[in-house]
Amino acid sequence: MKSISFFIVDDEQTVCSISSYIARTPGFSLSGSSRSFNQELSEFLHSCSSGGGVLLLNADSCPEEVAGLEDLCNKFNVMLIETSDTTEGAYRAYEKGVFDYFVKPVSYSRFLKAVTRITSFVMDKRQGVKEGGSFYIQCETKGKFIKIFYDEIKYIEANQNYINIYLENESHISYQTMREVEGSLPSDLFIRVHKSFILNEKKIYAVNNDYVVLKDNTIIKIGSNYRENLLSHLLPNLIKSKRASGKHQTVLPKVLPINQGFDISSVDTSSSAINKCI
Repeated sequence: MKSISFFIVDDEQTVCSISSYIARTPGFSLSGSSRSFNQELSEFLHSCSSGGGVLLLNADSCPEEVAGLEDLCNKFNVMLIETSDTTEGAYRAYEKGVFDYFVKPVSYSRFLKAVTRITSFVMDKRQGVKEGGSFYIQCETKGKFIKIFYDEIKYIEANQNYINIYLENESHISYQTMREVEGSLPSDLFIRVHKSFILNEKKIYAVNNDYVVLKDNTIIKIGSNYRENLLSHLLPNLIKSKRASGKHQTVLPKVLPINQGFDISSVDTSSSAINKCI
């Protein structure tokens, strides 16, 4: 795959750290960096019109310029990642519909999560998502293996030294850890939202500040350490109105905030999932 280029508009410390991360990561390169918008950035945007690229932008230091940059990134096929010193900045990025966000200081492991998603996103656009993926688990009967299709998984729950895999019409127990199963699942389809839960993104009906509601009304609590990871998966699916008027309306096909009409009381709160994770 053709190398994916980064351009960084941020402070010197962030430019230095992200540049070193890019140098250590195969398939990515640094096109340039600056402290503000300039001619070099303009040339970068135009150069990405055919192959894509990533703009990493400090939203805290240049809020006025950020306002129109999303449209420019869409026009020139550039993925926009915002950086912020605070969590509040991350939520503003979510509202704007950017591809991803970093809360500074940015670790290399956090950077790798982003580039993994970038690679999957670019590959999906160029080749299309491959459906029908599957894996095998060994069940309690010796010598018996069961084939599990990705599309049939609703969620996976930790159960001491085992995991419970919940499908549309049945469930299975497998002797492995959450870390092991998480590492074997495609990161563009499955999201870790709690220390005890991994969700199939396709099964999500709605998300509010504290819970994920699945299509079958199962409620899963969002762990505080996993909220950022969840939002980073949702950003590429955020559809935002591009109308020029001040009355912008954000359309969320998979994310329906509770304060915009979703009545959590209408959901079956007897689900075992919510009782186990609260």
